[in-house]
Amino acid sequence: MNLPAKPLRTVTDVAELLGETINQVRRGELDLRVSNAIGYLSGILLSAIEKGSLEERLAALEAVLANPDHSNNNFSEHESFDFCSDRIQVIQVRPECCHGALLFGLGLGCT
Repeated sequence: MNLPAKPLRTVTDVAELLGETINQVRRGELDLRVSNAIGYLSGILLSAIEKGSLEERLAALEAVLANPDHSNNNFSEHESFDFCSDRIQVIQVRPECCHGALLFGLGLGCT
């Protein structure tokens, strides 16, 4: 089987490949060993894509916090960030229970 290279840069790209692979296996067009390898490598690739995305988001947050001129952002001193569903959600933190610390998506916060 000589198939053209398929770009696999996003979760959607990997999902499409897996869908194609599943259908090829069901039609008997692809050896099970090849499909197992594709499934295994796809899992590793999805993990790498997710980690790369988190690293980019963390770098963006660090850049904002490293900037001494905070006039260009809308964050107050007593806010933290909770990473969920590919967006940053700002959560109020009471300074008396958290000592004014910024908490980054660790599931920590004041109750």
